Amino acid sequence: MKTCQFCNKNVLGRSDKKFCDDHCRSAFNNKKYSEKFQSIKEVDRVLKRNRNILAIMFEHTQNSIDERKIMELGFMFQFHTHVKKHKNGQQIVFCYDYGYSKSQKGLVDICKEAS
Repeated sequence: MKTCQFCNKNVLGRSDKKFCDDHCRSAFNNKKYSEKFQSIKEVDRVLKRNRNILAIMFEHTQNSIDERKIMELGFMFQFHTHVKKHKNGQQIVFCYDYGYSKSQKGLVDICKEAS
């Protein structure tokens, strides 16, 4: 007799049945995909945090912040979604719809992508 791939109970029914019920089938697949996509979820969490920091700073400051200050807020410069070049040749790094560029004075200039 076959056993359930999730709870190891005996499986009754069709010969090709893998789970004892829908709950075990669903729980098995949720666990499988949760483990598989864990690193993607972590990166997405960091990207969203970076975006939120940029959004808050853009809305509540003069759109420039000291590089050390933004790092203290938890911003991680190595995580971003895309990069664009401004007309003046300056590189703008984006976290979704908010971007930044670093100035020579140690400041981070924040902008919002035009929609």
